[in-house]
Amino acid sequence: MSAGDINNDGLIDLFFTGNMVQNKLYLNKGNLKFEDITETAAVSGDSRWYTGVTMADINADGLLDIYCSDGGKFGPKENQLFINKGNNGDGNLDIVVMANLYSSEVETPRNDASNGLLLKGNGARGFKATRALESGLYAPGDVKDMAKIIVNGKEHLLLSKNSDYLQLIKVNKSK
Repeated sequence: MSAGDINNDGLIDLFFTGNMVQNKLYLNKGNLKFEDITETAAVSGDSRWYTGVTMADINADGLLDIYCSDGGKFGPKENQLFINKGNNGDGNLDIVVMANLYSSEVETPRNDASNGLLLKGNGARGFKATRALESGLYAPGDVKDMAKIIVNGKEHLLLSKNSDYLQLIKVNKSK
């Protein structure tokens, strides 16, 4: 379990990892009331045996990101990072999800963020998956970390990959 303020509203939110159940993210609404935003935030995880979690501002943008560790014997063996992208200027929280590209058995379908995914907030505590053509987000390979950087006055994501080159992606601000 990890506690932190994921939306910078001054209230401590809670994230629980699962191993035989999905991860859960609860947004603190105040007065000991919490809202389960796991599905809309797309942080439920997959078949990994999650053993721990921490919230930290991985990319130094002022927003807490969620890093889940995996210690299972079966299934994917890679840790998973959920980057909190804040908002895209429309006042709604957006999230970029990157997961490892991993091999699986033929009978087991892939269940990760694959080549990356931008989830745009809709203002009603929901998120809509954005197509790669619209978001510009396409990151095949084994992504291990990412950081938001400014290049020539424009936002970019810098991705580091296992056994691969760094990748720079321009962030599209389209709505």
